[in-house]
This record gives sequence, structure tokens and C-alpha cells, in this order.
Amino acid sequence: MSASATSKTPAWVKSQGSVKNLHWRGDAQVPNTGMSVGPSAVVFGDSIYCFHQGHGNNGQLWYNVYNGSRWLGDLQVPNTGTSAGPSALIYKGMIYVFHQGHDDNGELWYNVFDGSRWLGDTKVPNTGMTSGPSATIYMDKIYVFHQGSRGNNELWYNVFDGSRWLGDLKVPNVGMSASPTATYVPYTNTIQVLHQGGGDNGELWTNTFDGNRWLGDERVERVGISAAPSGIAFDDRVFCFHQGTRFNGELWFNGFNGESWEGDKLVPKTGISSDPSAVVYRGKIYVFHQGYGDNGELWFNVLE
Repeated sequence: MSASATSKTPAWVKSQGSVKNLHWRGDAQVPNTGMSVGPSAVVFGDSIYCFHQGHGNNGQLWYNVYNGSRWLGDLQVPNTGTSAGPSALIYKGMIYVFHQGHDDNGELWYNVFDGSRWLGDTKVPNTGMTSGPSATIYMDKIYVFHQGSRGNNELWYNVFDGSRWLGDLKVPNVGMSASPTATYVPYTNTIQVLHQGGGDNGELWTNTFDGNRWLGDERVERVGISAAPSGIAFDDRVFCFHQGTRFNGELWFNGFNGESWEGDKLVPKTGISSDPSAVVYRGKIYVFHQGYGDNGELWFNVLE
């Protein structure tokens, strides 16, 4: 593994300056929503759907919808047992929500929402996992990344082509902890996977898939993290949001401008537990997270 995240990371036109001209709106609580671990937010039909495990690690999958002015109320996804945090995306006009099965059983499952009803929870065959998954769209296929079974510190992924799963594959020479975050980067037509290093070492690492091969795992310098990061492509950067080192309850973020990482920055007055989830909505970045001290509350801050 190399010591930096500059030599093999994909390059595109460098952005003008840093994110210093953007500001945070302020942390706000989502009303009447109880949760555990980290959420997963996605935009569907001009609304934000924020998925999460229910309060007290109850093994239920829930979601709340924000229509741009108000929250519509927390709803349970029927007949779906989950562990850890989910991962939601839009594929062919429907919401796919991936999650580990109930009671930390090490199985990968997903349920699909067609806009009016849930189609039923389905197991992904021959896929063993730990913690939560991370899914992204690439070349009109779903790529689902996850740590291997029994906390083995390996990074694996399975691909769904719209009709069948192609089989779980190991990413070579990668040590990881917790859950990864996979981001499709349109500027380079690649997948960038960010993750904590092996053995819960508090380091942020990145690997890139160009459609044919993995470019190699590289450490992002001067970044300390806990749990899992959340990556997102926005404007001309890849942003990485994460909890600070040693579960300090702080929300931090870093931006990759195509040539280098711009430096880790603290999000002011934002207390967090577990891992965040970032989504672009109406030209702004919304970052969802559980409140400070594992309080079971859903909060969000907006970078605008």
C-alpha cells in the first residue's frame, strides 16, 4: 500500500480554490424519528428519502421523506429485518435499499420500492458480509461493496446487471474496517471507494476502479476517522464526510479536487454518532447523521 492518495487517484480538471466560499446552514433534528447506527439518504421524485434502522437496534428498516419544506413522517418497510446501516440508491426508476440481514447474520439483502409499494426483501446469493454495505451505479449495473464475512478486514463487491448477480469478488490488497463508501465519479467514469484502514486504525484510504482494474489502495494523509466515511461527487470534487478520530462525536469533511486532497475541516456545532450519509439535493449537500452520544435521533446539516 502506498503512503499517499495522489499518484494513482483519477485526475480531472482542477477546481478553482477550496470550499471556503460555502457555509453550513446549521444542524437540525428530523422530528419524531428514532434510529440506530448510520442512515442512508437518496433523492427520489424531488424528495429526500432517508433510510435507517429503527431505535434501539431493533432490526427494523424505516424511512422518512423530506419534500423540500417538511418531513412527512417515519414509516416502516414491511417484512424487512436489518442489521447495521443500510445503503439506498435509484436504479431504473426505483429505490433499491441494501442491508445486512437481521441479527448480524452476515447475509446481504435488498428491498425495492417502485414508488407506491415495496416488492419484498430478497437475499443476494453467495455473499457474506460484515457491518453495512455501500451501493453505487456504474455502467448501468449496481455495484455493492462490503466488508467480508466475520470481520475479516477484506473489501468485496457483487454486481447486479438488472437480471442476475454476477458473483462476489475480492478487491486485491485492501485492508479495511467497518463499512466502505462507494462513489461514482462522472468526471472520470470511475468508482472511488473510501474506507477506514484495517484493524480500526483510524486512517482514511481510497481505491479506484476504472472499469477494468483497481488502481491500488492509498492513504489520505492527515485524516483521522471513526466508523465508516460517506463519499459523494459534487461540482468538480469528491467529498468525504466522516466522524473524527476515536469516536469524538465531531463531523469532518475533506475534498479531492482531481489532484490532491484539500485538507480535513470540522463542521461547526454538529455532534454525531456512528457514520454519516451525504446526498445532493437541489444543488446543496445534505449530510444526515445520528445525534451525539448514540442518542437515537436523526439530524442533518446542509452545505450551501
